[in-house]
Amino acid sequence: MVLTKEKTKSLKKRNKNNTKTHPPNLPSNTIEFDECCARLTQKGLGALVKLMLEDNDVFTKKGRINKSKICRIMSVRPKELEKSLDTIRGEFGW
Repeated sequence: MVLTKEKTKSLKKRNKNNTKTHPPNLPSNTIEFDECCARLTQKGLGALVKLMLEDNDVFTKKGRINKSKICRIMSVRPKELEKSLDTIRGEFGW
């Protein structure tokens, strides 16, 4: 799940035009949040975390994760994405 230069450029373009917002469900302590992000990056999920934090298009209007959109952007299979999301949920205690 590595972002290529082309995908990164398309994400930047999409972020500039994006006006949707999603309600962040993040830990209240920023130090704890940074530690969780660092641990996820060490586990190889940095690209997914970065995508979810920077690109609001991967969330629906109700704030839910749009898994099919993430799969298309990152070119991963749904089973791989689900395993990665389970790891993230476990790290943040969701």
